[in-house]
Amino acid sequence: METAKKSRRIVSVYARLITQSVACARYDARHESREAYVHALMFYSPLVTDQIKTRRKTVTIRLGDKSDKYEKGMIVAVLVGQRFGPRERVFDAVIDKVEVKPLGDVSPREIQHENAQLRTLDEFVDFLRRLYNRDVREDDTVTVIHFSEIR
Repeated sequence: METAKKSRRIVSVYARLITQSVACARYDARHESREAYVHALMFYSPLVTDQIKTRRKTVTIRLGDKSDKYEKGMIVAVLVGQRFGPRERVFDAVIDKVEVKPLGDVSPREIQHENAQLRTLDEFVDFLRRLYNRDVREDDTVTVIHFSEIR
């Protein structure tokens, strides 16, 4: 009788190990397939499409903390087009720097690299209001993403 208990216990342990191994294999497969995705910087506004295509835009400033989505050294496709519509791949880029800070701390140089037509923080805040169609204040958190074309 004692041998039967040991056998059942051994079978139970093996069954748990097999279940855990299968779960780990599923996790690994999901993790590996995530790495195959292409990351992108998408630009929907026709206001910036020309700047992207002429390579004058080297910074994008996004409302909110996007540091979990974009990291230094990441390779991204730079896309322009309509939201929920066709998009055009303009070039591939590497992310050079990602900074999270209050909108009021964005430098004039960063503003010009975001949009060469803008000179002051007030102009940029107004631009973001129109772009995001909501109220934007200088104490809102933004993510400044610097990128360079890969040739």
